Amino acid sequence: EVHRSFRSSLEKYHSLLSKARKGDEVLIRRLDCLGTDPKYKLLQVQKSHLDKLLPGGEEGAPIDTSHLARLLVSLSSLFEEREELLDQLKEEASNSDFAERVAEIDA
Repeated sequence: EVHRSFRSSLEKYHSLLSKARKGDEVLIRRLDCLGTDPKYKLLQVQKSHLDKLLPGGEEGAPIDTSHLARLLVSLSSLFEEREELLDQLKEEASNSDFAERVAEIDA
């Protein structure tokens, strides 16, 4: 009974780690295209140049981008938080013995 419960927990954690690994692979692929995809290159352009690219931007009418700026700050915070959580998860996984058990299941 205890062994079955423990094995069930290990399988659940193995599944979660596999899903996380697949998600990270997707993120890494997307990060790899940051340097080549034109829409991501726009992230490196100065605000004044972007304003000129927008319809009506050349006429000198200011465009309110404050909401977008706030959303980008929030997104950046989420990325930082995710990175901290991943580091914490890696640390906890390396300090526990279930990592060896998951390796046994993978084998």
